[in-house]
Amino acid sequence: MRDSNIPVYDITPLMTMSANEALFFGGFVTVCTIAALLAFLWTIRKIRSRPWNLRQKIVYQWNTIDTSDSKNAAYKMSELGRFFKEESKEMKTLFDRLDDNLVQYKYAKKVAPLSEETLQFYQKISKSLT
Repeated sequence: MRDSNIPVYDITPLMTMSANEALFFGGFVTVCTIAALLAFLWTIRKIRSRPWNLRQKIVYQWNTIDTSDSKNAAYKMSELGRFFKEESKEMKTLFDRLDDNLVQYKYAKKVAPLSEETLQFYQKISKSLT
């Protein structure tokens, strides 16, 4: 069935590569590798620099409250604590007890430092937020 008039082609001319072609191919692979690496690093940078959500911002503000200034700390704790009050019943009871203790610090002209009990409630809420 084989016709002897059909020429047989050798594939060796198709498989040979000159020195210039090898350099171009190596350069192409290098450029593609560098581009993929840069895209990967850019993606990681974007993921790490994404903005915080609202809860993360408020938790950060809560943890950075300056308790040495009792009047401003009392106002700040009351303001930020309302956000966490709705999370759970335990958080609501902790915040209500803390807020009851903070009343004496908010409305007086000169206030004493925060009491140990108030600081303990503050610490309990801080631990339950993380």
